[in-house]
Amino acid sequence: HKDQSEPVAEVNSAMTAVDAAYVRNTLGYDGYGVKIGVYDTGRVDVNHSELKNTNITVLDSNNDISSHATNVSRIAAGSNGVAPNVHLYTNSSNVSAEQGLEALIDCGVSVINMSLGFVRTEGVYYTDFEKWIDHIAYQHNVTIVMSAGNSGVKTVVSNPGLAHNVITVGGTNTQYTSTKSDDTLYSVSATNGSASGNGITAGCAKPDFLAPAYMSGMGYGTSYAAPMVTGIIAQMIECR
Repeated sequence: HKDQSEPVAEVNSAMTAVDAAYVRNTLGYDGYGVKIGVYDTGRVDVNHSELKNTNITVLDSNNDISSHATNVSRIAAGSNGVAPNVHLYTNSSNVSAEQGLEALIDCGVSVINMSLGFVRTEGVYYTDFEKWIDHIAYQHNVTIVMSAGNSGVKTVVSNPGLAHNVITVGGTNTQYTSTKSDDTLYSVSATNGSASGNGITAGCAKPDFLAPAYMSGMGYGTSYAAPMVTGIIAQMIECR
């Protein structure tokens, strides 16, 4: 899935609402020394004003620049983002998702953000891709974060979001405030609202977390919630 517009630079209210701003600005954890990966729909614009000072390794230099991938990276690792001091590795393999993710793992990343999803056959709640994701996440000790999808609260999350070893992120509407008390569920965030949507005996009940999906009124979607969580995990890794 793709989100319907782009976020603007200010994500401060969203970060404050999930305490990421406090961890970054007051406690001083900004992802220093942590390697994170972004696997997305295209190449990140490393010359964007919020990314030009980020330590970035581009693995897909021949692919077209994607505003979606750029905005996801801005939220996770941009100068106004959650963890601006990480080493960011980006990829958008046009061969296969498996190869693209493996290339990021080969770089030694600790966490990978996937703000995209793949087709799920109706009634299949634990796909071959999800089985593979579970294997590589465990085998390589890498945390994989992905967006739940924007198809509605009664729908199943995007593939591979039902994998056991994936952190699947739904969205909230923060009302553009820094307080949590007025937050509501993002209206079309896939949350497995149906009885069968949680995978029954296969897969997992998802999403695992909710994070802000609205960025200053200009952009919205679970694609923008996932990198918020990815950045927070980078903060946690640095802290430990």
